[in-house]
Amino acid sequence: MQRVLQNGGGSLAVAAGVAAALLAVVLFGCGNNRREGFDISGKITFNGAPVPAGAIFFDPDVAAGNDGLQGFAEINDGRYDTQTSHRGISGGKYRVRILGFERATKPDSAPKSLFAEFSVVVDLAAASTTQDFDVPRSAATAPRRPMSQME
Repeated sequence: MQRVLQNGGGSLAVAAGVAAALLAVVLFGCGNNRREGFDISGKITFNGAPVPAGAIFFDPDVAAGNDGLQGFAEINDGRYDTQTSHRGISGGKYRVRILGFERATKPDSAPKSLFAEFSVVVDLAAASTTQDFDVPRSAATAPRRPMSQME
């Protein structure tokens, strides 16, 4: 009989541990994947028209002494917002990289690039802010030659 109580007591201890862990998750949450920092949003145009799809990266300019957060957002219909991706910025000098694409016409097709990766250095406030970017026509993707013509 004592042996049964010992096994039952061990199971009870495991159950109590699991219950405590679940209680901690309920009380404190699993985390919301939110980093400290400030949100940045805005419009992105190419040759004056909204960029249909793409991505924008905010890389801290380490050469200028900025070792802050790297920001990121998707571009949809010419707009971006780091609040959606939970990848804000900390302020200071940033190298901003922008990739823009046409909307894919078929679900399984790759979208066509509108321009080569565009990069610009900007000084951003240490606060939630808005910053618009206009990618110049000169950034247009040059037609690529087939591999057979490259030598």
